[in-house]
Amino acid sequence: MVYKFRNGYSLPVDAQTVGDRLTSIKDQLGRVYTPADVVADAKPWASPLHPCFEWNDRRAADRWREDQARHVIRSVETVEISDDGTETRRPAFVSVCDRSQPRNESSYMAIADVLDDDTLRRRVLHDVTSQLRGLARRLNQIGGPEETIEALEAIIVSIAAIS
Repeated sequence: MVYKFRNGYSLPVDAQTVGDRLTSIKDQLGRVYTPADVVADAKPWASPLHPCFEWNDRRAADRWREDQARHVIRSVETVEISDDGTETRRPAFVSVCDRSQPRNESSYMAIADVLDDDTLRRRVLHDVTSQLRGLARRLNQIGGPEETIEALEAIIVSIAAIS
């Protein structure tokens, strides 16, 4: 089997080594394995996956807290109540890919600020279409319903037309 990294992905170890090692873990444990199994395998210095992980507990803890912060940011919505009492909910903050940051790291902005700026709005719509393309690709890979894939592709075209 030949392994390559997906677009946008890279690690300090080549893709063939990663794929072979993950296959070895799967073979040892059966068909199902967890991220914890991969971490356990990578922990020894001699493991080919060892360089893929942050082993400094302080830095790893900081990254975990950043992941928790992403959860906190994504958890908040704004609620607008119309005159007839209907609620409109939307995320209070959205992720905006900052192409000036290393690894195109995401930043967050208030949804109102994004909606008021055509450039930011187009950037977020572009990110959404990329996610939808990934979903359509994944459904296609597993033999998902053709009508669902076609519907996603129509949505992508529709969003592209307004962005």
